[in-house]
Order: sequence, then structure tokens, then C-alpha cells
Amino acid sequence: MLSVSLFLTLLSIQLIQGHAELTVAKLFSSRMVLQEAPAAATIFGTYTEGPVTVTLSFEGQEPISVEANLDKEKLRWNAVLPPVSSGSSCNISISSGSMMGADQILLENVLFGDVWFCAGQSNMGWTLGGTENNTEEMENAKAYENIRMYRIDDQPNSEPQYDIQEVRNGWLSWNSPSSEWPEGTQ
Repeated sequence: MLSVSLFLTLLSIQLIQGHAELTVAKLFSSRMVLQEAPAAATIFGTYTEGPVTVTLSFEGQEPISVEANLDKEKLRWNAVLPPVSSGSSCNISISSGSMMGADQILLENVLFGDVWFCAGQSNMGWTLGGTENNTEEMENAKAYENIRMYRIDDQPNSEPQYDIQEVRNGWLSWNSPSSEWPEGTQ
């Protein structure tokens, strides 16, 4: 009888502690921008228990679900999303595991549009205040309400990386262009 009680106690502890651990790469967060149609955006992360399902929810439309591809050896997942037209906004729900111990991540206010990655020499880190006609450029920039920025600090590495090592503030809206980076991003 003692062995049955011990077994049930250990099983209960395992069920409580052993829920699926689901992550999404640090670049993917609420308020992000994904590439618009005709391209199909891909998002990815890690998991401990499959399957992994990604669901896009657009206001007034039926949700669209995609089953992620699983790399069972490295415990990584990736999902290729259907092409979405520019200016569309949605919430993305990512879930994994069985009903008991399922894990879920919610990314809110995700836009689809053009995504630009800028890199280069030190001048790539300048703010608008560092440009020749900064007053004019800042005034003109106010017309672009859906611009979002994601600034990554230098992270030199001699090997390709699966994920960003550090995130400061995530995706920031370009609400009021100024000569400086938004507070906390310098």
C-alpha cells in the first residue's frame, strides 16, 4: 500500500511540474510586424511537448490555425503562416502539449507590412537628430503611424545563433518621432 501511495504522489508531482514549456524566439512579441503578402511569414521557438499550434485571430473573421513543424531532436518548432495582406492586424496564439499541462503564448496587436532589417556601420545607430535636415524629417515622419521599431544591440558571435541573446524593450511604436530614441532604448 505504501508503494502505491508513493507512486501516486510522485506521479502527481510529475504532472504538476511536467507541463509543456513553450517559448517563442525573442524577436516575436506583441506589437511586432511580420512580412506582408505575397510572402509567408515564419515564426519559431522551442517546446517540450507537441503538438504546437499557431492560431491567427483577425477581428470579424474565423481564426486561422497552422500546425507547426517540430524538430524533435532539438525541441524546436517553426510555423509558416499563410500570406496576410498589408495593414492587417491580429492576435497570434501559440499553444503546445496535451489538454493536461498545455502551455500557451499570446502575441497581441501584430501588424503585417514591410519589414526592413538595417545593419551596418556605427551611423546605423543614429537617431533622427543625427541627420542633416532632422527637423524636416521628424515633421514628415509623423505621417507614418504604423511604423514600429525593434532595436538590437551589438551581439557579436562567430557562430550563427538561433535566438537573440538580449532584448531591451521589444517592439516600440513610432508614436512621436524625435531626435532621440524612445526612453529606455539608448
